[in-house]
Amino acid sequence: MSNSQIANSRGLWFIANYEVTSSQSEIILSVPYTQVENYFLSWDDVTFSITGSKLRFRVTKGGTAVTTANYDFVYKDKYNVAPVTSTSQDGITMDALDFSASKAISTGVAYIYNLPLAQNDYFIFDESITGQGNIYGNRSAGVVTLQTASDGISLSCTSGTIETGTFRLYGYGLDS
Repeated sequence: MSNSQIANSRGLWFIANYEVTSSQSEIILSVPYTQVENYFLSWDDVTFSITGSKLRFRVTKGGTAVTTANYDFVYKDKYNVAPVTSTSQDGITMDALDFSASKAISTGVAYIYNLPLAQNDYFIFDESITGQGNIYGNRSAGVVTLQTASDGISLSCTSGTIETGTFRLYGYGLDS
């Protein structure tokens, strides 16, 4: 789909699919369309090599993850506990639940706004984690402050590797 077709379209369209078939330290999903400001990322059945590891989200520039302390986010993972704020981080941690379930499974979605444009990118996450017969939830939002445009998404984990999972990236329509 060309940039001109996207500029005049509405709705959700498929951009990328990545299925983990062997251990991965990082997955990069490129954003090919410069006119699209909004993206939808989903992940299903993600597991890690190390118990308690967390899925980390970063934006990319030139195909390389931005690892400087430009990320600020807030998350809430328990209904009776105040939200937790993290500022000046090197990425946004999607899984704020650090529990000891062996091979816990992460499934979730992220809404990403303003990704290929300059300045700030905004994110909203909704994640479910299953482990030991329980389902846990995490809601978070964040911003990464950049001076130039980002061009993709980097997914990794805080320790170890991503062992299984499917990641899908979609763009969604602009009103022209």
